[in-house]
Amino acid sequence: MPETPTEKRNVLLLPIQIDHPPTGGLVVRVVELLELERMERALGVARGLQAPVEGPADDPELIELRLQRLRGAALSRALIDLVSAGWRVHLEGGKDIIARSPDFQGAAAGDVAQQKKIKDQVRQAMSARVREQVQSSSTVNLVDEVENGPGGGVRAVIADGARLAQALARDGAEAVKPRLELARREDGLDPTSGVSRYALFRYLRFYWSFPFGDTPGRSLPILIRDDGQPGAPICGLLCLASPVLRLTARDDALGLTPAWLEAVVAGLDLPALPEDHAARRGALRAHFSALGVTLASAREKRRGGPTFEQICEDLALLLGLGDVAPSALPPTLAALPPARLLAARDDAARRIASDLVQELRDAIGRIQLDGLNLTLDDALQAPEAHQEALRELGEQARKDWQALRGEEQRARAGVIGVNDEIRALRVESNEALFKKKRALQLAALLKAWEGARPLDVALREGASVMAALKAQALGAGLGDALLQRKVRIAASQIADVSLCGAIPPYNHLLGGKLAALLALSADAAQLYHQVYADRASTIQSRMSGEDVVRPTELLALTTTSFYEVGSAQYARLRLPAALGGFTWREVGRSRGNGSLHLSRETGELLSALLVAARGHKLITSTFGEGPSERLRKLREGLHELGLPADELLQHGMPRRVLVAPLSPLTRPGARGEAAAHHTRGPSAASIAAEWRSRWLTPRLEALLASDALQEASPDALLLSARFPEELRAARAEAAPARPPTAEETP
Repeated sequence: MPETPTEKRNVLLLPIQIDHPPTGGLVVRVVELLELERMERALGVARGLQAPVEGPADDPELIELRLQRLRGAALSRALIDLVSAGWRVHLEGGKDIIARSPDFQGAAAGDVAQQKKIKDQVRQAMSARVREQVQSSSTVNLVDEVENGPGGGVRAVIADGARLAQALARDGAEAVKPRLELARREDGLDPTSGVSRYALFRYLRFYWSFPFGDTPGRSLPILIRDDGQPGAPICGLLCLASPVLRLTARDDALGLTPAWLEAVVAGLDLPALPEDHAARRGALRAHFSALGVTLASAREKRRGGPTFEQICEDLALLLGLGDVAPSALPPTLAALPPARLLAARDDAARRIASDLVQELRDAIGRIQLDGLNLTLDDALQAPEAHQEALRELGEQARKDWQALRGEEQRARAGVIGVNDEIRALRVESNEALFKKKRALQLAALLKAWEGARPLDVALREGASVMAALKAQALGAGLGDALLQRKVRIAASQIADVSLCGAIPPYNHLLGGKLAALLALSADAAQLYHQVYADRASTIQSRMSGEDVVRPTELLALTTTSFYEVGSAQYARLRLPAALGGFTWREVGRSRGNGSLHLSRETGELLSALLVAARGHKLITSTFGEGPSERLRKLREGLHELGLPADELLQHGMPRRVLVAPLSPLTRPGARGEAAAHHTRGPSAASIAAEWRSRWLTPRLEALLASDALQEASPDALLLSARFPEELRAARAEAAPARPPTAEETP
């Protein structure tokens, strides 16, 4: 298919690095079939490469042949995944593969037809991964459990559209009365359906035609039940999860990036302030006009960064001005006497500096120093004197850890079960791992502390902090302090709303907006606090040598849309001032990084390749070894094939990044309401009342006249209907005979 001039594609060269010509020829055949859009035949060739090679296990030639065939199978399966996700491949010179990534962007605002086209392209690109999840053995077992529960299964907790319409016609919007209910493994059976709440949550998340993954870290599944209807049917789902660590648009919006700090310091670096009010107003207007130009230029250059409007809001907050519109900031500041304005500026600078310096002090103080050959006073007083020695300690501990882990894997290969020798090796390996982490992290923190010490001196000696802050704003020391602040806050005080939406028939009632608003409730924050308030952090406790319980007062929520275009669920969602004025703000776009487009089978092949090529399993899910075991295996496996992993781990589907600030306290220097959101936020009941008044009631007449609501039925949501015909036939044959219902019994 020819490529149109408007398509923006990342073109990659993918070499075939296979030292066995017949196997390389089969990979070439896979590419030829993919060019001809013969996916099934390409899959057949790829699976043929996975066939066992018969012969002695210790024959060197056969070991090498097995390795080369595994390379061919992994490369072929990765190419098939890419094409399934919208990439195009072809051969260059008969020996190299050229791959072109898809472009899922380009719809102008208001261009509904183009937005629909792009959404369809994204759904098509993800359809293979959705199919893989739906047809997995674990999902088949889940379907059997949930659809055949003793109380009628999932049908018992899905509202019938016609009955819901009758209730709405009789009682109006008051017919819908939502509440939040935990749905963890330990939360037991749902009394209506006879199925565990956790199984119901897992089942219903398949309603959206988008693949999902279990989130590392915290994950809190929540059912939204409608107490206004018999049996309290499930009208939506929420999940509060650990946020990804790297999401620049979110971090800019929460004041956690060097770009934010640079912009705020530039805003606080006020010009000379004349006594004459008109002249002062003119100088401040020019100052903020120049700041706006600088920020716009920086955003274009970085493809992101804090906006002028955001920085103006944050400056107003830091200067104690309250809620001031960006356009009103210069005249508001000009109305203040110069001495008062400069005092407010200096106080804000001192708070920012104090927060960042304290962030580094606390981070250094949290590291257990046993075996690192220095004291805390040594570290703070002479940071430059200990960095090299710590790096050497860390590198030696890394070598010890790798050697011990290799010994553990070799020992495990020779025994069944876990014996005392393996337990001892595991303990020693973990000790070496965390010694490595402690030494290298402390070395990095001391380097940062060395850069931030001028600010510490200025704070202690009462010198001009504004001058020191201006000089240090772009330095590595404060950048590392911001990183420590982000990691600390993101660990427990920012939650990602990883799943949020309505279940039919409530989707016809704008139930998606209800779910997004309920995420802002004190009830949701209270459930989060209730579950995690007393849990010690595994990794930080190991780093500190004692139990570390992180605060669980939520300061912000984040989420990303399924699609970059046409996302309406979060549009214009703002609670009134009486309910706190909380809102979802769109703050930018994600870059489309991740592994959504690569299949489980490809991951397993790449993992097997790493084991075969390196002798033993080097990448595990052990706490402290790094984020996302799957992503590390994919990255290392692609590198082992000689492929550009960073580029291939971009699925190219950017999403809208949304943030709901619950407190200003993510920002260095900010001061605000001390009470936690779970005690001061709006209740779910009050938010539901606002939703009924603002969104449901005005549309109720049209909704009741619509066939969509009347025709919605529980059977339309059954996941088994999405199984292929052969799987449905096999399930029907294996299913036990259903006992007759009361109506069928003579």
